Amino acid sequence: DTPREPHLPDGARAAAYTDRAIPLGNGRALNPPLTTARLIADAGITPGQHVLLIGAATGYCAALLAAIG
Repeated sequence: DTPREPHLPDGARAAAYTDRAIPLGNGRALNPPLTTARLIADAGITPGQHVLLIGAATGYCAALLAAIG
């Protein structure tokens, strides 16, 4: 398990699992959980693969990808 809360600003942690983008400031946002899950599933990453992630925002998606690959 990789919880989303540690990757969010303090004021947004209560909404960590709502299906909406969470603003991070400076025009950036963390994708909704369902969107992130679909993107990762469609990537078809398998154990042992390396992934290059550009624009990792909070690092949450990078943590998920590292756990999978």
